[in-house]
Amino acid sequence: MTGKLNLLAGVSETESNVLQAEKKMVVNAKKAALLAAGTAIQTIAADNPEEKHQETLMRIADLAIEVFAMDSAWLRAAKQAGEKGEDKIELQKDILNVFLVDSTTRLWTNARQLLANLLPAGEALQKTVGKVDYLVGAAPANTQIPLQRIAAKLLEAGKYNA
Repeated sequence: MTGKLNLLAGVSETESNVLQAEKKMVVNAKKAALLAAGTAIQTIAADNPEEKHQETLMRIADLAIEVFAMDSAWLRAAKQAGEKGEDKIELQKDILNVFLVDSTTRLWTNARQLLANLLPAGEALQKTVGKVDYLVGAAPANTQIPLQRIAAKLLEAGKYNA
């Protein structure tokens, strides 16, 4: 890999206007994962064998899995919104939002730890971690209210015994 990491590689903006705030979370997660994984690969590329970097490769895989799950969840909710209308999928939106907040936190933690494990302490580490923080390190969101609505729907449907 040579040159600069294109943070928009493989990221396409959605053509519809449904679930835009959620889509932005997914797009920013993709950018943060690409930044962290690309930096990691560039750092370890010349240092073979790969057996020396199992923990690094594991964190990169965790980032990819998290982004895939976030994207899949958004796509499913967007499909439902397209079929039924965004105002008719309040439960799915609550589930999506809670999942995206939790997933973003896991991704943020993994990306920061990956970078801390590879880059020497100093300005380069702080700059790169700062970029990850900018993309996905937003203030925590309130998931208590959506979780309560989800629980109420499950109780109402008889799918959960309290």
